[in-house]
Parts: sequence; structure tokens; C-alpha cells
Amino acid sequence: MEMHDSYLKDWACDEYGHGFALFRACIYRSEGQLFTRVRSENGWQDLRFEFDGMRIEGSLDLSGNIYLSDGDLYVGERRERGIVYLPANLVGVLRMEMCITPSFETVIIHATAMKAELVGEFEHECFWDENEPVAGS
Repeated sequence: MEMHDSYLKDWACDEYGHGFALFRACIYRSEGQLFTRVRSENGWQDLRFEFDGMRIEGSLDLSGNIYLSDGDLYVGERRERGIVYLPANLVGVLRMEMCITPSFETVIIHATAMKAELVGEFEHECFWDENEPVAGS
């Protein structure tokens, strides 16, 4: 999942720290390493993260489109810059930072465990193969 260009559709957390975040996510799929000259594609798909030990820092009005202009996932001290690699079944000190437009405020999900699940059908947008330039190169 590329955090930039994705949308936060919904999120919730109960008093026990169990919660979720649902995204309309910009998804990259590849037959090899992402962002290299291998057969790959990108598109859109809903992506649901289930969290344990969840705590939300910041607030959002979910009545409109919540567009992410940027974001990072921290797993302990490791920073995944702008990307959440799937499948994601993570345990530890987790922090998902999301920069929301148009306010450019940062909201953060803290958690001790996270599991990702793709929901619905993948909607293809772009395709690259090893003989064509990869986006961003």
C-alpha cells in the first residue's frame, strides 16, 4: 500500500484497544521487488487493518474524503517510508503516521499488533513490464 494517494474511509477503537482502520488504498502488485523493472501493476482496493493495543492520537472529521498526502509506518525503530508492505501481520511497537489534506495535520495510530486484509476486488489502473519505464524512475 502506498500511503500517499490513499484515502482513510473509516476507523474506530474501543476502550480495550481493539480497533480498525479502513482505507481505499493505492495498491502495488509485483512479480518481484516493487519499484524495479519487473512486471508490476498498481490500482485501488479497500484495505482493512485490525489493531490490538490501539490508541489514536489526533482527530478527524470522517464526513468528507480523508486523503493522505503522506504517511509512514514504524515497526519498532524501523521506518517504512510511505509504504505498508503486504501481507502485514505485525507485532511490536507500531506507529502509523498519516498526513491528512487539506489541513496537513498528522494523525497517528499507535498499536501493539496489526493485521491487514484486502477487501473486495482489485481495480487495475496502470501496468508496467520489464521493457517499459517504471513510474517514478
